Amino acid sequence: MPDALAKALVFDAARRYRVPAAERALALLEFLAGENEPHGVSELSRSTGIPKSSCFSLLLTLEQAGYVARNAGDEWTLTLRLYQVGMRAARSVNALVLAKPILQELVDRTALTAHLGMLEGSRVIYAEKVDAPGMVRFETYPGKPASLHLTAIGRAVASLLDERQLGRLLEGYEFVGGANCRLRSKSAFQRELGRVRAQGFAFENEEETAGVVCVAAPVRDTGSTTVAAVGVTALAAQLRELTLEHVSASVREAADELSLLLGDRHPAGVAP
Repeated sequence: MPDALAKALVFDAARRYRVPAAERALALLEFLAGENEPHGVSELSRSTGIPKSSCFSLLLTLEQAGYVARNAGDEWTLTLRLYQVGMRAARSVNALVLAKPILQELVDRTALTAHLGMLEGSRVIYAEKVDAPGMVRFETYPGKPASLHLTAIGRAVASLLDERQLGRLLEGYEFVGGANCRLRSKSAFQRELGRVRAQGFAFENEEETAGVVCVAAPVRDTGSTTVAAVGVTALAAQLRELTLEHVSASVREAADELSLLLGDRHPAGVAP
């Protein structure tokens, strides 16, 4: 296909799937972000080119979502919600950049496949992966969801979430699946999270897939809250040879190193 035709098709598809209301909402947010004072609907309408009625409807929607607020004079300004969202996104990008060499070092130390799991909205995903040398390959990839109750990565991320965050993750959650799952209820899962907190790492012993084990430890940020987890996946025979004690110590060390780089002053393995 000629380049010109390919570009034309891409442009046509992009135009067809545009959502004007979303574009206008973003225009309002970007305009307010560049201003140092509140603005009324009329001024916002003039400045953005959005019809006044549409502008007001969008502002009401953004207000309900917590992104803008209005004062007693019916003037609008941004809230800190957009800042909070931006900071979460920045932490995620920063964690990915900083994690890759740490995961590689973990692979070099253990000869096991290493992962970074991250909290994304109401789920945990595999965000990064470094394969171990050799022929063994695991069906994990960046973007793949990690089961909360079946995987060590999921348990490690969940272990230090506050009650509200954990409640949101477990809303409607079904404790199903797995080759040999031992956590079949919310109460059993919460007890397991207590063990993870006490020992500083999570261990999944052939529960999701027969013959496969995982060890993971939580990663913290500047607020000492869980943002991610570092873990390794191995065949059960590999872990028996290396020993759980050695592998869990290596995983915790890697998680602590990433936590320190992200700004946490008291990671799991370091006494305050």
